[in-house]
Amino acid sequence: NAEFALFSGNKTILEALGYSVLDIPSVTGVLFFNEIDKSTFIVGEVHISSELMLAELDSGVPLFVDNHWYFYAPITFSGVPVMDYDEDQPEVESLGWVVVGLTNKILLYEQREAIFGALVVTTLSLLIAAWLSMRIGRSISRPVESLTETVEIMEAGSLDSLAAEDGPTEIRKLAYGINQLAISVRESNVRMQSEIARATAQLQITLIELEEAMEAQDQF
Repeated sequence: NAEFALFSGNKTILEALGYSVLDIPSVTGVLFFNEIDKSTFIVGEVHISSELMLAELDSGVPLFVDNHWYFYAPITFSGVPVMDYDEDQPEVESLGWVVVGLTNKILLYEQREAIFGALVVTTLSLLIAAWLSMRIGRSISRPVESLTETVEIMEAGSLDSLAAEDGPTEIRKLAYGINQLAISVRESNVRMQSEIARATAQLQITLIELEEAMEAQDQF
């Protein structure tokens, strides 16, 4: 592990640990700092000076140098108590630090990719909303235009043409009401024409009877 490798100065283990972290695409380098002899061991590329690193290690804030972010964590060693019944906690000794460098370019690329993805989703959402609005607008405008044409035909005197009862619920109700009105007017016209025909026939019968009565009176 890192504690043993740093304490013993085993560069082979430190190098293996460093290269295992370098498998992450955004990681550019790993630095191991030995607090005892103030030595450093670098795997990959770390663009940070020892002076700046030592000055900022205790701040707890990641460093940003030359488009690279540097995150660090302490490497500590806990002593093992000699006796199991020893109630004293083993002392924690600081062995050094491990610093991991990440390139800002990949982070910016991932950020741009996320922004681009959000823009694509937003654009598609707007296009779908516009398409739905057009479809909804056509689904309303077409029944209204058809209803207007039917009303104009009814105004011209043709009550046999009925409005198509399709489209949104409100349009269907309006078309149904217009159709019922047209049917009522048409039935009223039929009844009125029937009454006129009956009255005309009755008038003709009355005239014939009157003529016959007058002819009979002339004979006397």
